[in-house]
Amino acid sequence: MRPRGKGVTILLLLYAMIVTAAAIIGWLRTPPGHPFSIIPDVFGQYDAKGRTTIAAQLPDPTDTLPDELVTTLGQKLALGELDVTPLEIAERKVMQLTEFTGSSQPTRSQLPPCLMLKLKVENKSTNHAFHPVDPAFNRKAVLKEPAVVGLYPTAGRSFVGGPIAWPFGKGIQRVYLEGQENDDQPLQPGESREVVIPSLASRELVGAIHTAKQPVLWKVQLRRGQIPFGLHSVPVTALIGVKFDSQQVMWMNSQG
Repeated sequence: MRPRGKGVTILLLLYAMIVTAAAIIGWLRTPPGHPFSIIPDVFGQYDAKGRTTIAAQLPDPTDTLPDELVTTLGQKLALGELDVTPLEIAERKVMQLTEFTGSSQPTRSQLPPCLMLKLKVENKSTNHAFHPVDPAFNRKAVLKEPAVVGLYPTAGRSFVGGPIAWPFGKGIQRVYLEGQENDDQPLQPGESREVVIPSLASRELVGAIHTAKQPVLWKVQLRRGQIPFGLHSVPVTALIGVKFDSQQVMWMNSQG
């Protein structure tokens, strides 16, 4: 009986080693968090030089965000190294600024009314800076480059994308809206900042959200720093939702 007992013990030890190895391999290959909270940071204007294409596997616009990635005005959402708090949503007539290569002054142009989502973002990292917002994340929707961010009413048409085309055209160094002047500056460890996310510039959008009788979900993509992945750390972004009612929007007096 002793040899048999010894053999069983060896088999159990081998089984435990195999299970442990499988767990380690799974940990090395599977980063923590919901897939929408760990979207690879592989495209954008900031944080990585020369990225001008959209190569990430983005969520489908019809996909439902999990509850842990949805917040409301005034409620902070923790995303690893990024804390984000939606502060307000307001209707605005905003100015677009275009900086051309070799020019010292940007060109200004008035856009149609849009909605502006103001967020407070805070870098919780202790050792590295990153850009939470990026013009690539809120780019104007075009064919073959799907946009997921935007406004999703409970009923009726969705309005995806933002007002600014990205990548920028030839000879254009930067395009941004009033309130986004500091977006090209990285957020340092421990630093907080208020940023604004514009909707698609559209009177139809403004009218539809103004008359919406049910809640609206504003999907926003943000860079959230780095996460552990195996023996390394990798940069990631997250797709979150801000749920609000039409009554919470600060409408301009001219809106009927």
